[in-house]
Amino acid sequence: GSGASGPSIDFGYSGQTWRVGANIHTNADFTIQDTSGSTKILRLDPDGNLALGSPNAHINDSGGHQPLYLTMHRDAGNLIELSADHASSGELIGGIDFTNDNNADATNNDADGKLLALMRARTYTDDSNSSDDSGGILQFATKDDGGVLAERLKINQTGEVQIKGQYNS
Repeated sequence: GSGASGPSIDFGYSGQTWRVGANIHTNADFTIQDTSGSTKILRLDPDGNLALGSPNAHINDSGGHQPLYLTMHRDAGNLIELSADHASSGELIGGIDFTNDNNADATNNDADGKLLALMRARTYTDDSNSSDDSGGILQFATKDDGGVLAERLKINQTGEVQIKGQYNS
């Protein structure tokens, strides 16, 4: 179909209609918005930058060679939830990986490995989570130039901080 702002498809349910498609009047952005155009919940610009939650969410527009941005805006604040379903300790709940695609090796943790740093949340439980009360730990790892990725900082389930293997109260 063709909506008011460019090629699009409208989806309606329970009195609400959402438009998915190109917005040729604003730099050829791809958007998901209500049909009045007042509520954009997603905007993807031609450079691959993604904005969520506001029709006016700022995406870096300073020109030149810029990184990709994920921008979220909501006056009440923003949260990212990463979840999983695990009953034992040490299981991955969520994390963020930082990689350098200019390095050669995407498979191994070695000197030319692409993975440079990471943050991980993992489960902690002393009863296979039979009481539905598991806790969590946070891990941070980095890779030295020519080195391998290694855990550098850990916050355990009681809040103790361990730096390079040494606990600091």
